[in-house]
Amino acid sequence: MASQQAGARVALTTAQTEEMARTLASACEAYLEDDETFGVVGEVADDHLIVTFRLASGSGARVWTWEVAKRLEGEGAAKASLTLLDFFFRVLEAWLQEDRWPNPHLDWKEYTWEGLTFSLRGEFRNEELDAMADAWLQRAEGGASAEAAEDDGEG
Repeated sequence: MASQQAGARVALTTAQTEEMARTLASACEAYLEDDETFGVVGEVADDHLIVTFRLASGSGARVWTWEVAKRLEGEGAAKASLTLLDFFFRVLEAWLQEDRWPNPHLDWKEYTWEGLTFSLRGEFRNEELDAMADAWLQRAEGGASAEAAEDDGEG
């Protein structure tokens, strides 16, 4: 890490993120619905490890996303990712046991766990509904464009 230039970003490997997703799915299996899956992406940016966890239904009707950040304090990204995963699992487990409430905070919040500091933020989205709204807006904009062209022709 010492040779990494300021501002450089290095992604976690696919093997690392897939293993994190499998670990979460296995540990949380009792709480997941049949069509729900975990996705994980992560990167090292400057002196922080930032990992995004995504729990989504197959249709995209229910999507929870959490971003978790941890400052690298002399340990490598691989070790930090295990610590970060352990912290996030504790947060996720408590959230699942509370019937998925409350939804994640939109703003970064700091948490101290086992003497380490983590930052966490997240969101809940209905991507299926977002797609329907986008399609409706495209149709509405198309209709508005046709009406505007008719109005220009009348003048």
